[in-house]
Amino acid sequence: MNRRQDLASIIDLCLDDIVAGRATVSDCLARYPQHRAELEGVLFAATSMQSIPRPAEQAPNLIRRAMLMELIRETPQQRRSLLGAIGLPSFGSMLSFGLLPRITAAAVPIALAAAVGMFLLVSQPSTPAAASTLTVFAGAAEEQVDGSWRPLTDGASVRQGVRLRTTADGHALLTFPDGSTSSLDPSTEIAIEQLSVGVPRNVQLRQFSGRLWNDVVTDDRPGSRYEVVTQEAIVQVHGTVFETSIVDGQTSVATSEGLVDVVLGDERVAVPAGQIIRAQAQKVAARADLPAAGSLTIDAPFAAALVSERGEATGALADGAIFRQIRGVNTSNPGDGPQKFDFQRLEPGMYTLNLQRFEAGSGDLVLNVDGVERRVPIDDSTGAAEVRVRVETRDGKARVTLAEPIARPAPAVPAKAVRVVETERTKKVADVAAQRAVTVAQRPTTSTQRPQAGATGETD
Repeated sequence: MNRRQDLASIIDLCLDDIVAGRATVSDCLARYPQHRAELEGVLFAATSMQSIPRPAEQAPNLIRRAMLMELIRETPQQRRSLLGAIGLPSFGSMLSFGLLPRITAAAVPIALAAAVGMFLLVSQPSTPAAASTLTVFAGAAEEQVDGSWRPLTDGASVRQGVRLRTTADGHALLTFPDGSTSSLDPSTEIAIEQLSVGVPRNVQLRQFSGRLWNDVVTDDRPGSRYEVVTQEAIVQVHGTVFETSIVDGQTSVATSEGLVDVVLGDERVAVPAGQIIRAQAQKVAARADLPAAGSLTIDAPFAAALVSERGEATGALADGAIFRQIRGVNTSNPGDGPQKFDFQRLEPGMYTLNLQRFEAGSGDLVLNVDGVERRVPIDDSTGAAEVRVRVETRDGKARVTLAEPIARPAPAVPAKAVRVVETERTKKVADVAAQRAVTVAQRPTTSTQRPQAGATGETD
């Protein structure tokens, strides 16, 4: 993405902060001195237009917002048609009604600034559009209210504008309405600055400290946004699995799946799967490959879920639901073929691998560490099974081993149940599973099928 598009993201962030009262125009100009010439006219015009009485409040129009950002990104020749599409008056009609001083082609940035201001008048949302759900696995999570911190309950709804943190022993998960999730490590503090999952999705988290593990549902609709903003970087994705952390003034971004864009001042950096960058002073300070700790393939007709001692889980259910709550481990969709777990910087400890059968047949669990395979057979009489998995740190690197030589039979409902919040993602899976069950029931011979690939709106 080019410099004009990076500027569009910066304008968007500044307008959000100004409207919410988190910053002034001067604050934004000081924050982005390299863009002062472009920002100054736009932001001052926007704030001036805000003083005009607004019409009656209406539901936020996110399509207009997305198209406005396209307007900022486009060339001057392309802006005329986009203004009409947004629903703003043309520059000519603004002149006719005395809304703007007479302008020339050289003054197009002034007109753009007025368009931004007019956009603020007609499209500011009066209430948050959606809420996330908080799951607390250990310790506690708190929200900031009137300058003090108050505990949040497990299962609480957390809306746009909330600033929250985990305690020194806290592990928590935010689940957004579209099924995207963000796992919070201990001593992590964030603010939910934008939250809407209509058309398009708009999720923006500001991270102040700690570590986030994000599983983002793919959304390629125009204007869709999922961002994590730190003091050093703007991290942008449309559907991927990635981690952001802040340590000693540095922002680190590690990609487990897909591709992540990181905006650092005037520079846009791509971070592909298997890589990590560290940013400081809005520059890339280091780039490296993520160390692989091994993989575990379920070469058998089972859907598998890896569950930590605290209850976080990564894996799949037999109905096709996919979830990635444990930092440092990713899973493929069993609907695409044998399910595979990839381990990277997984926290040391004991984990339980829960296995749920989805069709008849036998097979193996295949653990591959440093090129060495270990197989655990599973016979065709096993309905549900579990295996204990041990993660240790050796020479600064996570090492994964199977703590048991065989897969033990397990109850249909495992002792460590997976906690997955109902969302658009899980509802789609349930609908597909129900349709599949009807189809199977109508067949002359009954059999189950591998969970359907792509049923969950998965990251690709």
